[in-house]
Amino acid sequence: MNVILVAIATIGFVVVTGSWLINVDTSPSQSPWLRQHNRQRNLSVLTPFADPKTVQMKFITLDGTYETQQTILPTYSSRIVDSEPLPQYTLEDALKTADMYTHLFAIVVYDPEEDKFSILSSNNHYWGNRGRDARIYDALKSFPYMLRKLFPQRFQGKRCAELVIPISASDYPAMKAIECLQSGQMPCTDLIAPILHFGSVFRAPFFPNMIAMPMPVYNHLDCFEQWTTSQTVCSGLRSVEDGGELVFGNTKGLTWDNLTPQLVWRGSDFPSLFLKDPGLKRPYLVDTNSNVADKKRVATEALRANYDIFWPRWKGVVHTAEAELEAIESNTLPLINIKISSFLAAGVLPAKDSERYQEWDKFALIGEGMSLKELAKFKYHIDLGGGGGTTWSGTIQKLAMPGVLFHHETSSVDYIHEYMKPWEHYVPVSESLADLKEKLEWAIAQPQRAKMIARKGSELARYLGSLEGFERMYHEHFEQPLKGVIGAYRPLEGTSWRDAVATLRGDEFIVLMDCQGKEGEDCKRGPGELFTTFNSGMPKEYSLVGDFNYPRSSMRFDVPF
Repeated sequence: MNVILVAIATIGFVVVTGSWLINVDTSPSQSPWLRQHNRQRNLSVLTPFADPKTVQMKFITLDGTYETQQTILPTYSSRIVDSEPLPQYTLEDALKTADMYTHLFAIVVYDPEEDKFSILSSNNHYWGNRGRDARIYDALKSFPYMLRKLFPQRFQGKRCAELVIPISASDYPAMKAIECLQSGQMPCTDLIAPILHFGSVFRAPFFPNMIAMPMPVYNHLDCFEQWTTSQTVCSGLRSVEDGGELVFGNTKGLTWDNLTPQLVWRGSDFPSLFLKDPGLKRPYLVDTNSNVADKKRVATEALRANYDIFWPRWKGVVHTAEAELEAIESNTLPLINIKISSFLAAGVLPAKDSERYQEWDKFALIGEGMSLKELAKFKYHIDLGGGGGTTWSGTIQKLAMPGVLFHHETSSVDYIHEYMKPWEHYVPVSESLADLKEKLEWAIAQPQRAKMIARKGSELARYLGSLEGFERMYHEHFEQPLKGVIGAYRPLEGTSWRDAVATLRGDEFIVLMDCQGKEGEDCKRGPGELFTTFNSGMPKEYSLVGDFNYPRSSMRFDVPF
């Protein structure tokens, strides 16, 4: 039976929030589902006029009948949260997970004979963009050290057995099963070995054996490494007053009442979740009628007519264009100020005054970059998702600010989202941004409620950057997942891991790196020479960002006006 989850508030407003529930369960207990449901935040798309505490859970089938008992695909993450053991797996099971990926995947093997860690990669995988493929190296370079430091008794040379852990790291998982992702059918795999993914993961359980881990950037995974070493909180999660970077309301007297009443965003021109939504495009303005007097209005109307096929960040720009037209008519400040400020070429380059964006610049829809202190002066913020559907740094940075965060809820999530509750710490906005203006108008009409949400968001950001808060986060999103994976592995008997790999998969796997794991980043390149030998024939449909070359990209969509 096909089932759709709905949330029914006391005022009778109904919002569909997910469609990955599988079949009816007549068992009397529903609490395991409710625990996982709350963790995944699937109720975050609520009417802004409803009190979340009054929302009741019901299930409605496609023929309109209600069911009150339901099961969903159990995920490894839910098992870890509920302190349930993961399914046992072997080296052979771990090797099979390589078949799920096209690239950005490795297998970490602890070799007790040599008391070291070997990082394996499949010759069947592609290596392409050097910068983006470096994500896997960023995740792996300190992982063996963190493992040994956290579980010293498990890594004692010949006294211990081998350990095999599949790992991937990227903006979001580089999976082969793109037809499954695009169709929405779940699950996309029945493999049992757990995979630790350092990056954003899909919100729906397409891959139930995948576990979200800290993203491989300075204010996430690097913070976990610092805590492993010194049990101190990194600067990326501390306030400016405490030597960090986060700007809270007590910085330079910023208070709710003196903030600029405008929703602001600055960031890079980037697609979102290409593997799942390959049809989305970047708009490209084409001036076809130089005699039109009100060109900005004509261009804005043309953009709105094609709104549904644009990348989320460009949808935000369309909202800005419309807000600016409304502001001209009312002689007021535009409510929305979402503008592209950079793009990727040979590094990150400013979009302002760039030839690539000259048509946009004519209409003042390209902006200068802003520092965190400059952004903090605004009352409303949004963390528009990028390549992996989320923004790794922007969410925590904007959560801390004295303004209120409009959190972009997309098809992917990060580990840190588990701590954020809709309507308590942020105002939820849909993936398409179709409800952005409505939610913003609600916040303007309900200043005290919005102010309270902003304050709670700032308090959460401060807590997660405290010793108590980060220790909890480290335990729940690093120590506990690793403990579960280590406990689930069943070692080999009567053969070495190298012989077993050769027997099972021939010469498919090569050693990319060998790591002692006794000091931070003590890995040495293996014969595979990571990032020096590339298999450049990867089909575009497997690229995480598609054909991203500008302006001759197949992802370009001309908008004549």
